[in-house]
Amino acid sequence: MSEEEPSTDETPGDEDAGEAAVTSLDGVTTGRWIVTTIHGTRHFLDLDNGTIVREPGPQSQAWPPKGVGLGSITPDGRPMRVFSIKTAVVGRSMLVQNRDEWRISSEIVKIERAPE
Repeated sequence: MSEEEPSTDETPGDEDAGEAAVTSLDGVTTGRWIVTTIHGTRHFLDLDNGTIVREPGPQSQAWPPKGVGLGSITPDGRPMRVFSIKTAVVGRSMLVQNRDEWRISSEIVKIERAPE
């Protein structure tokens, strides 16, 4: 699989001068990314290691919800293996999955490179 560059939107007046806003990770196979949703949840996506960690925002529900047995569900704050990202586009939900579980996020409002 070849690596593609993330889709960007070079909007004048961006706070991060010189950095284009990332609008999609579709086709991207490497790098570390922070995907933020409309509820403030942040998903720390490490494509190099094939993991994602969910950090719930102030307006989002913890995962898994209270009273739900864990089973094979990866809870917030712990790395979940990622085999596939079906979509990761600003304005849409992100769908990630592995052999045992899948996650759908709220609407994505921001995608950015994670600091080194």
